[in-house]
Amino acid sequence: MLRPRVRSRFGSGSRSFRREHLPSDFEKNAGDMGGIGSGRRSTGAPRRYVDECPWIDILELHHRGLLHPTSGAKFSCSLVLVGGVHDGDTAWCVNGRVELDTVVLSNSVVAESEDQGPLEQRVHLEWTQCRFGGRRPWLLCPGRRTAQEPCGRRVTRLYETARSFVCRRCNSLPYRSQWEDADTRLLTRAQRVRVRLGGAPFIGRPFPPRPKGMHRTTYFRLLRIDRSANEVIRRRVAKTKREIRGWRRRLKKLKRLCRAQNSRSLGQRSIKEKGD
Repeated sequence: MLRPRVRSRFGSGSRSFRREHLPSDFEKNAGDMGGIGSGRRSTGAPRRYVDECPWIDILELHHRGLLHPTSGAKFSCSLVLVGGVHDGDTAWCVNGRVELDTVVLSNSVVAESEDQGPLEQRVHLEWTQCRFGGRRPWLLCPGRRTAQEPCGRRVTRLYETARSFVCRRCNSLPYRSQWEDADTRLLTRAQRVRVRLGGAPFIGRPFPPRPKGMHRTTYFRLLRIDRSANEVIRRRVAKTKREIRGWRRRLKKLKRLCRAQNSRSLGQRSIKEKGD
């Protein structure tokens, strides 16, 4: 039996090894469980995506003029569903108020969930100078990287999970596009284009007209995205039709085989009866 040969790490030569030379326990005792590399690896999709969590955007509040130090204004951010059966329904709503370099957030009211009681969380603000004048606000993430080290990242959005607002990295929230193929990402982009132009997110319907003030170059670029999405749908429909025809041919072949088997069994039975 030939022995496998591997190249040495410290030279150009080669050396042979046997099975007993390989580590069997990787420096673990018999009673040690868990650790690096142990356990089953998760291969399925994550439980939640970024667009499924309630979020707060500090730039939106800044554009609405609610971040004045002495304003003490109250705000409310919500997500309204567009299109489909739940058109116009509110998915979630986040309430809060603005204080001196601090934003006080309340737990969101999520549709189809039980009320868990009021909760307030203070998030500090940080301002940076823009290149061409003015200032830009940032939210300092109140989460923790480890048990001893706080996060403190400057972000524009905080997402609510487990009744607390932290950044996307602390929540381990992936984007939905990271788990989609190229065709699905294109279809999602075409739906967003239709909603941006004031239409419903249904690709089969006529493309919305050009809004007032939009350049024709921009409108035609968005129109090309929608046409590419329509081509993806046609390709998928054609592929599904081919698969259906293939399954029909297989079913017909299976039926013929079953009839032939039945006729053969009946013929053998009749021959046996005549012989008896």
